[in-house]
Amino acid sequence: YKRQEEYYELLAYHYGHSDNNQMALEYLERANQKSIGMNAMQEAIGIFEEAMKLLDTMPDTEENRQKRISLLSNQFFAFRLLNRAPEFYEILLHHEPTAFGLKNEGVRGAFYVALGYCEYSFGEWDQSIKSLTRGIKLCEKEDNVEMAAHAYVALETIYDMTSSYDQVFKINKVILQLLKQRFNPRLYVQSFILTSDAYLYLGRWQEALKECQKAFAVAKEYSNDSLISFSTAVFSMIHRLRGDQKQALEYSKVAVKKAPTPFDKLVSQTTLGAAYCHAGEPRKGIELLEKLIPIYESAKYIPMQVSTNIVIGQGHWLAGSYDQARQALEKGLALAERYNMKFCVGWAHQLIGEIALMGNTAEATSHFEKSIDVLRKINAESILPLAYAGYGRCHKKQGNMAQAREYLTKALEMLERLGTLIEPEKIKKELAELPET
Repeated sequence: YKRQEEYYELLAYHYGHSDNNQMALEYLERANQKSIGMNAMQEAIGIFEEAMKLLDTMPDTEENRQKRISLLSNQFFAFRLLNRAPEFYEILLHHEPTAFGLKNEGVRGAFYVALGYCEYSFGEWDQSIKSLTRGIKLCEKEDNVEMAAHAYVALETIYDMTSSYDQVFKINKVILQLLKQRFNPRLYVQSFILTSDAYLYLGRWQEALKECQKAFAVAKEYSNDSLISFSTAVFSMIHRLRGDQKQALEYSKVAVKKAPTPFDKLVSQTTLGAAYCHAGEPRKGIELLEKLIPIYESAKYIPMQVSTNIVIGQGHWLAGSYDQARQALEKGLALAERYNMKFCVGWAHQLIGEIALMGNTAEATSHFEKSIDVLRKINAESILPLAYAGYGRCHKKQGNMAQAREYLTKALEMLERLGTLIEPEKIKKELAELPET
């Protein structure tokens, strides 16, 4: 089988020059999937376009329509990893009437899944959940296990982005059951990256690392550089938020080095920019991150657009350019609120609170209160103690020493319980300096 795989392109070419269009199409499809598996996305799209052109010359039968929609629905990762999801969505919409007229429910279901994938990328959560749920129903009915697993991974992503972490863990179990029937390394890695992400926001660093390790092990086993880069970028993020900036920087450099596709390069460079900001080189970090925002915008990849704006704001704050920090953070906050990304809302309020604390204590208090309110509801203990500490400092500035002590102590206890390296020493010092009440 492995030997035959080497000749898919040649066989497609051979049959393409005979009268056997069906076999030519069959091998083009196989070559397309092989290229996607090897992260050769440009090549995959070239083969996909060739197959679509071939279908244009073939009779317009139900079977050929099914082949067209089936082929099309499988292209999401090729377009996405080239940062071309909006273009893919246009092609899907063009073929929507054909897809919806099909008798085969499994193929129709796969088309809904492809639509749902694009919609979640664009931050259209409700529409995406509708498309994906419809896709899952049809795929499961027809035993299209792999496409159902694709849909669940997209759903898991939406719940991660909108801070419904319990749902993330629940869906991960469903995906693992489906992957037992038909294994797909990309879906496995993505699913565990998402559980790692959820633990990261919850401040459960060790569990976040453990889940990321599972993803990384499979990426390595399959020697898939795209997945190796992706999981290494997440290792960097975990260490950065926990406060180990040396590790964060090392991991992000490896992620950049390994990144084979434009999307992998984008994600890994984002983590590198963020790592620079926290490792004492904020100007270098900001410069890198600001170049990436237009790419996220043209790829319409909302989740990363939101968080990258906040990271740029944080970089400016660390660099001492407070006006620019506030500008980026307010942009990030507005986007986070618009797309109901609760963790990012709480995080942006916490950072704006830190900036406001230097001049306007009342304004700072309001931002910290909003941050605490949002982060407490979703149990996001990665940032919550930092908001408590800021709130404690507001009280200290206003002369409420008892409350200052209460919130700084709360922050310190949480940081120590979680093993977070950011701030504990600073807070201990502040607590020691507080006058006795």
